[in-house]
Formats: sequence, C-alpha cells, structure tokens
Amino acid sequence: MDRPIGSNESARTAREVVIVDATTGAPAGVGASAYQVQGAAASDAPAAGNPVLAGGVYTAAPAGVSADGDAVSWRMDNRGQGRVVLSIPDSVVNFYRPNNADGVASSSSNASIGVIGFGHAFNGNAWDRFRGDTNGLVVQPFALPGARWHYASPSGGLTDTSDIALSPAAGTGVRNYVTAIQYLNTSATPSELVIKDGSTVIWRGYAPANMNTPGTINFDVPLRGSPNAAISIAMLTSGSATRVSAQGFAG
Repeated sequence: MDRPIGSNESARTAREVVIVDATTGAPAGVGASAYQVQGAAASDAPAAGNPVLAGGVYTAAPAGVSADGDAVSWRMDNRGQGRVVLSIPDSVVNFYRPNNADGVASSSSNASIGVIGFGHAFNGNAWDRFRGDTNGLVVQPFALPGARWHYASPSGGLTDTSDIALSPAAGTGVRNYVTAIQYLNTSATPSELVIKDGSTVIWRGYAPANMNTPGTINFDVPLRGSPNAAISIAMLTSGSATRVSAQGFAG
C-alpha cells in the first residue's frame, strides 16, 4: 500500500508493508513461525528460535542445570527481582542458597551460593533478617543475647580446689566460649587459678593474697571449649577466698 508524504501532488510516497498469513490473509501470528524478529534460542533449550526476550523469566525455584551451549534467560522471582548466583567449582556441593522470594534456604547440590540483599544472614537453618531498631542496625559482640551466659561465684568466694562450672556442656556440636573473667582474693592465701575445657587447662592466672582491686581479663579472642563440654574454673590452693565472675557464650 502506497501513501503520500507531503501535501502537494509532487510529494513523495512511502510504502507500508504488512506481513499476512498465507492461508488466512490475516496479519501473521506469534511464535516460532511468526513474521517477527526472532531470537537465537529459547532459555535452557538448543538454538531453535523464538521471539527476542525482553526482561526476565519468573521461576518458583532455581533453574536446573542447562546443557552445554544452551542460551539461558535472566531468572526472576515473583516480585520481579533478579536472582543472582555466585558460581563456585563444580566439585564443591551441598551449599545452602535461597530458593524463594522470602530468602528461605534449601540444601542444594548445584554448587552455588545465593546472594541476598536487604540485610539477611544465614543462621544454620534459614536466612534471618538483620535486627535493628529506629536508630539503625543493632550489632551484637560475639553472639546474640540468647546464646550468652554469665557466672558469679557464691558469697565468700572459692575456698578449695574443686572444679566449678562456669557454664555446663551446651549440647551436641555446641561449644562454650569465655570472653571475660574478673577475680578478687581477699584472704592471706594466694593461689593460681585455671580455666578448664573439661579436664584440660586452657588458661592459667594468679590471685595474689589480700587483693585490693580485682584482676580483670578480657579475651579479645574468646577461649574456646570442646563441643558439648563444660567450661570450669578451679583454684589450685585451698584457703583462698577468691570471688570470681565470668562471661561467655555458647555457639
């Protein structure tokens, strides 16, 4: 079909071309047989041709493994957010990665690690959002409050050489950590004092006689106990009167 360009008889003309279906005479349809710009390949399929893809493809779960040479489309979640995956060597398996819009993780042998925005951290079973308040993000030293423990010796202090548990065994695979200790010996009998992982001494100190100020030790690198083992303290000389407080966490 020709139509004029301009307003006088000498104006040039332009030609519009409409592709129609050879059988029906109607404008051509869509799909691989359509008269339209074709892409090189569909996602996760051998190069066979499809309309050029604009945007991404929503998937309820991570994509499967594509064949070598396949074209792969941009994967998106049900909120229109792109799925971003960092690749690692194929020999490394059983990492955890997010597999839905809320960042819940599942075990995967697909050798990939999910990248989650909006402040999430993996707690060993699922992805948790970072905690905060109206003033901003709350950063906890060493461990969350629920994992911390505190010890205070009885009135009068430690007077014999018995092992006194600072924190009991924390459970299968869980360790006790000591972050700080404070002690004050008010008797005329000095003594060494030790912190034990089970029966193994992992720290040794000294409580002089008649202390006027407490000894305070902060462990910048926390003392670490064995899995499912108690952490205890003991004086090595009877007769001292050593008040002891200690802090730590299980993890």
